[in-house]
Amino acid sequence: MKAKGFIVLKRSLGGDYDLLCTLYGSAGLISLYVRNALLPSNQFFGVFEPFNVVGLEFFQRGNLTLPLDVKWIKRYSYMAKDYRRFIWMSNLAAFALKYLRFYDDRVYELLEKSLTRDISSPDLDILRFKLEFTRIYGILPKFLHQELGAGKSLGVNLKDGHISPKGDIRVRPAVLRLLQRVYTLLGKDSKRLKAHKNLCKDAEKLLDAYIEYHVR
Repeated sequence: MKAKGFIVLKRSLGGDYDLLCTLYGSAGLISLYVRNALLPSNQFFGVFEPFNVVGLEFFQRGNLTLPLDVKWIKRYSYMAKDYRRFIWMSNLAAFALKYLRFYDDRVYELLEKSLTRDISSPDLDILRFKLEFTRIYGILPKFLHQELGAGKSLGVNLKDGHISPKGDIRVRPAVLRLLQRVYTLLGKDSKRLKAHKNLCKDAEKLLDAYIEYHVR
């Protein structure tokens, strides 16, 4: 049986030496119980660190998923030694824990690729990641292709992202302009793009509400 790739999203203690780990991969989001994983003599010692990608063989016993073997490992956890990268990778893991349940190979590829992505501006790069997710997931918001009218605020319909006077969420036009700009730079060099932190946070809040509407 060929080992499938799984991304370790989080781990917690399940006993004195045991671990409970949450991973995302070919079986979707799974909870893995690793007995005696904190003992140096254990074959899985140091393997299930957050952000590592493992070639996992496993079996299920009732509601419990247990590891059989790890055929290979990409130790991306070492990349999180830098604080900025740790926050970035933690944000990606938190996104997966919140929104991902079922496996999609395109989403998996995006998530793994993003873990090792060169980060120039975390506030803008997270917007880029979430816009890429909406495109892959087939829920790209329509406001990305709409002309923005005048006014202090615009309404956004969460059903399709269309700008509407009766929209579910009201945002400043500057928020939508920023997201339009980030979207046009997907797949291109976006290092020159700059934006105020508060504007980025408002844009991320809108994307979070939009994504949650579609995947909840």
